[in-house]
Amino acid sequence: MPDFDPYYEWLGIPPKDQPAHHYRLLGVELFEEHRSAIDAAANRLMTYLQELSNGEDAALTHDTHLKLGFRALSVRARTVL
Repeated sequence: MPDFDPYYEWLGIPPKDQPAHHYRLLGVELFEEHRSAIDAAANRLMTYLQELSNGEDAALTHDTHLKLGFRALSVRARTVL
């Protein structure tokens, strides 16, 4: 059985599209500028990761790349417009 891939299993990002850029991690359009859309996407995914942190793959939910991507775009969203 192949190794667990949280990007594919949890976010639907296949190996051929990895590493994913921050926008793809959030599921928003490339260079999305609407901060409410970015914040909403970041909040949804952080909530989803919180829910997963109670499962058997809890350690993987702390993947720095995922969380940094969400935070980076969320911070960017607050400075746009």
